[in-house]
Amino acid sequence: MPLPEPFREYVENVCGQIRWKKVRPAVAEELEAHLDDQRQALMEEGASEEDAVKETLRQMGDPVDVGGQLDRGCTAPNPSGPCWRRWGSFWSSGSASAWRRIFCAAQMSILPV
Repeated sequence: MPLPEPFREYVENVCGQIRWKKVRPAVAEELEAHLDDQRQALMEEGASEEDAVKETLRQMGDPVDVGGQLDRGCTAPNPSGPCWRRWGSFWSSGSASAWRRIFCAAQMSILPV
């Protein structure tokens, strides 16, 4: 199933906040997968596709804020350790676990081993 237009716009807005351009494609890929998984889960619970898209985006939060958090999390490569440790209070938010997985997967896909 193709990604709904609101999801593409959301991903574009999130990634547009990230200054480290090399990480953008990996973040976009992880984010698209997460959005689609959540939409599918909501539809399996009985939500219409339109309602599932709206609820998924509501749960994810403002794309500019999310992208800003990702940008502040790591503005340059740090192969000696995960840069998400510098995110501070973001980890206490409800979506921190999902964003940690998204960003770490994105970071690991572009950093040298």
